[in-house]
Amino acid sequence: MRYVFITGFFVLFILHIGFGGIISFPHADIFYPEGYKNIAILVGNIFENIRKQVIELVGNDPGRVHFIIEDKGTISNGIANPIIHKTITLYVWPPENWFYLELPIEDWYRYLIIHEFTHIAHLTLQSKNMTLLSNITGIPLYPNLFSPFIEGITLFSESNFSPESGRLNSPIFSIGLYEHNINNFPELVYVSSDPADDFRRGLLYYNFVGGFYKYLVDQYGLDKVKDFHKKMSGEIPLINETKIFKEIFGKSEKELYYEWYKSLKSNREKLSYGQGELIYYLENGWIKKIESSNEKLIILTEQYGPVSSYNPFVFKNIVEFSENGTEFSKKEVSWIDFKISEKNYYILKKTNRFGKILNQIWKVSSSDFKAKLIAEGYISSFAVAKEKLYISYYNPKTLTTTISGLNIKISKFVRYMAASKDMIALLTSDNRILIYKDTGEFLYEIPDDAMKGAYIKFWNNGIVFTRKDSIYMNAYYYDLKSQKLYKLTEKGLIMDFVIQDNTIFYVSYFDGKGTAVYKTTYNLHKEKYKNNYYVFNNKIFPHKEAQNDFIKHFSIFIQPITWLPIPDIQISDNEKHYGLGWLYVFSDLKMNNILGILPSIKYNYDTQSLSTQIQGFYLMNYEPFAFQAMYNSSNNSGSASLSFSSNILEITPEWTLGIYSSVKTKNSPAEFSFSLGLNFYNITRTFSFGITSTLYPIQKTMFTTNIKLAFNKFSGIKVSLDFHIETFKVYKYDISTVFTLKTESFDWWHFTFKNLGMTFGVNTESAYFHFFQEIYLLKLKFYTKLGIQMYFDNNFNFYFKIDLTPYSITQQLYKF
Repeated sequence: MRYVFITGFFVLFILHIGFGGIISFPHADIFYPEGYKNIAILVGNIFENIRKQVIELVGNDPGRVHFIIEDKGTISNGIANPIIHKTITLYVWPPENWFYLELPIEDWYRYLIIHEFTHIAHLTLQSKNMTLLSNITGIPLYPNLFSPFIEGITLFSESNFSPESGRLNSPIFSIGLYEHNINNFPELVYVSSDPADDFRRGLLYYNFVGGFYKYLVDQYGLDKVKDFHKKMSGEIPLINETKIFKEIFGKSEKELYYEWYKSLKSNREKLSYGQGELIYYLENGWIKKIESSNEKLIILTEQYGPVSSYNPFVFKNIVEFSENGTEFSKKEVSWIDFKISEKNYYILKKTNRFGKILNQIWKVSSSDFKAKLIAEGYISSFAVAKEKLYISYYNPKTLTTTISGLNIKISKFVRYMAASKDMIALLTSDNRILIYKDTGEFLYEIPDDAMKGAYIKFWNNGIVFTRKDSIYMNAYYYDLKSQKLYKLTEKGLIMDFVIQDNTIFYVSYFDGKGTAVYKTTYNLHKEKYKNNYYVFNNKIFPHKEAQNDFIKHFSIFIQPITWLPIPDIQISDNEKHYGLGWLYVFSDLKMNNILGILPSIKYNYDTQSLSTQIQGFYLMNYEPFAFQAMYNSSNNSGSASLSFSSNILEITPEWTLGIYSSVKTKNSPAEFSFSLGLNFYNITRTFSFGITSTLYPIQKTMFTTNIKLAFNKFSGIKVSLDFHIETFKVYKYDISTVFTLKTESFDWWHFTFKNLGMTFGVNTESAYFHFFQEIYLLKLKFYTKLGIQMYFDNNFNFYFKIDLTPYSITQQLYKF
């Protein structure tokens, strides 16, 4: 028992030092790290102002919630956890460049809070019977965790305020996405599966479901949709879903989804998207940016294939081609943005530095791709003109941006920058464009609130960018001399573009199968500015800071997140006993520390005696460190392990070197071992080499190797090898290659059957071959395998297995 208490106090110490303070508002506690007190107050006031509106949209008040402000570096995200103390984690970094195009929101914290609080309100909705059952069993029974609208309701909510914010208000990622996929429209089950090798992944589960949800609200009314959530909250998930749809809407979910599809199809002719001449097509991928240099077009691409699901690997390239589509060069890269200055690329990429994501700027030669790291940190954007570099550094504690090279500071997030020979343009997260001289002197602001695309560029006497026109995304030009705004295209769906002479080369969808570069001519049409900025309530709510945040952490931690009955029955020739335990699981808000305690009582039928025991475990995760411990009082046995893993060096923009190590010990039987190794990887290749040594009771040292490679989009190889250093012999190995035979999918019930393929392999004891079928159940992916294993002693057997990977035959969930 003493070990459990020692572990518990250690947990409390660790979770206490993870925060800087706590501020309490009427309906929420805000936990913030050192330096983020002002952000915590901002978050609390935003939440209290939008709370009632979100509850009205969802139809459920979840009660008091907890917010965590998390600085994970330059990554934009939020996490809602209804099970762990109704906690919402807010990352402090707004989206930049292409990420903003996918997540177009003018006010990062406001819309992030709307989105994540919608999750909490929706997912915690329970009927009285479910609430009673949860209280009795300790199992968090939230049926809406299996709702088809987990992300649909959040996108509807985030898009229900400003017409210039929210994914359902984006022409590219809402109506334009649906209409350009009419001939490749995904089934509802496929959308829920969100396959990893489809270039629309993420958009399927979020944007398509969001569009379907909005259709139901528009056609049947918000009250009907809220009735659906209430009905779902008291039913067994998945099994009763169709019955609930028919009861509320009078039709099944498939019939309603098809009804939405038909309405989109009938509407397509009215939209009449203008499309130019096709120049370059990228199948199952995104063309994320286009630039021009020396009469060449240069694009940044991201392409998917079955291997993206198996490993997963994504194929990113910088491609150069002519104005008629003739490809000159293609180079694998890991960039998220690039600019061209004379004979060099200046590129932006992300890296993981000891658990924190940072942005890097590299200078890369366009001839031999030799690279030099220029800057690293909280970089939101950069610009370059005549080899002079301007960098925007964002401070998430003060919500200010400092521009190096201009020596200015502004109270906005700069999501993109452009530079000319004597001017700098800043595109901010609230869709404003600010113009400065290269001396730092402010010139003016373009007074337009319309949603804009990912990029701005200098051209002619002004700036070009994409801008929302109702359900279209068109190319625009702002003349800096006349200070007039002009539209260049009509009825477009343009992601990015460049202008050469009188021709616009732009990026858009290609029939739902990928993206493409098109060309067309342009005309100047004078346009008016838009002033659509949505004004929220900004009432200041009463709040107070916790006097003793340790007590607050303790009071939260001692509330078990679950308490589960665990039966223990054994009937055999050696022993016959009956037992019952109760597993209590405790967690801090971040799930960095999880403590489990399992007291139990057992009746031995043979000796007619009672015995008690306690088991426990502790899991700690503070990147880059992880610790776990186990204890069992019946034999006083325990084990513990401590591991470390992090990137340590970017050799090039594409290749990264990482290090990992671990120490493991246990006392029954006594054993102590450690491992140390290196990871060397890029976006399609991973090499891992290390030493694992057991020092006690028997000294044994192994050299281990793990390799994953993608040959192409359809095939790959995985190699694992353990070499016994003392005997200088191969101890164990497994080499397997996968080949995709069929990529077409079909759906049944809640299952999506995706890639069909075959695997050839050889390991220490046999050669093997199997066919595999990739299957999704909602977002859970697994593989069925049917094959033959031929042992080197001339025996063989047939096997059927369910695994989490198509490679090898060792990682199995089920074997027959």
